[in-house]
Amino acid sequence: MEGLEVISLLEEKIDSLLAYIKDLEEEKRALNERLNQRDNEISGLNHELERLKKERTEIGQRVENILARISSLGNALESGGEATPTEG
Repeated sequence: MEGLEVISLLEEKIDSLLAYIKDLEEEKRALNERLNQRDNEISGLNHELERLKKERTEIGQRVENILARISSLGNALESGGEATPTEG
């Protein structure tokens, strides 16, 4: 193989490698964009989860309060006394 042929072959290989690197960089950019979107989704879901946990706790407390009021009403009726429900 002559010197010019070797140089031409090297140029083709380098061009091929540069095209491959460009493709990889584009793929990396696309993957980073998808990753950022997923991170945003996860953040939103975490906020929603926290909101739902707080809501569940509040509902549980309110149900306990209602059950306590019903229980005190039942106790008052059993003892023949007046029931005075409390607001909660």
